[in-house]
Amino acid sequence: MSVVAVFAGGIYHFFFISEPTCFDNIQNQNETGTDCGGSCIDCEFKTLTLKISEPLVFEAGQFKSTILTEITNPSINYGLNDFEYEFQIFSSFGTILPQRPHGRSYILAGESKYIIVPGIDIDRSYIGKVVLNIPNQNWEPKTSLPNYNFRFGNVQTSQSQKSVQVSGMLKNDSSSGFPSVNLVGILFDKSGKIINASSTKVDNISAFSEIQFTIFYPPVNNIPEINFAATKVFYEIKR
Repeated sequence: MSVVAVFAGGIYHFFFISEPTCFDNIQNQNETGTDCGGSCIDCEFKTLTLKISEPLVFEAGQFKSTILTEITNPSINYGLNDFEYEFQIFSSFGTILPQRPHGRSYILAGESKYIIVPGIDIDRSYIGKVVLNIPNQNWEPKTSLPNYNFRFGNVQTSQSQKSVQVSGMLKNDSSSGFPSVNLVGILFDKSGKIINASSTKVDNISAFSEIQFTIFYPPVNNIPEINFAATKVFYEIKR
């Protein structure tokens, strides 16, 4: 009788109990989480996604607007070497506008950066809401990502009547040259709130070089009080 029971149990286990896998929704094997860790996919990698702030919209001259969004990579182990993005723009009435600004970018491990769309042909008063979509996030370990070594020097913000500009030095401390770098300048008010943004492109950056840059902001009717010491400039390698 015991032999029959063992034989029956063996048949049941063979036909009805599957071997542990990384896709059975059970924490088994040597997994540190459900279907992740150990011999399965890294648990951080499994749930990793970019943090996207609510896009800001600024007046960029008559009948034009600038869109600015901050994205943050919460991981210090992974990054995105290349991704596509697209903005959805809704009118103040809730309808989707035909303009759909799009592009490509990257984000390194632990990095926060800004995506900007300057001077689009829509009046600021007509925009009700903007949404940034990044549908495909193909994460890679940081060891396979590029390593850029840029810094800024002597950044100054100046204002005259309705116009503002930010100038400074872009310093490339690496042994590689780059054909083009996009710079984004963020202006803040006294309370730390972002009040405007603009961008410029710097071409032909040689290895171990310094190059002067100036970011111009379109004239607007009402410029809030600027905290000149708080201005931040970010770079993005154009590839």
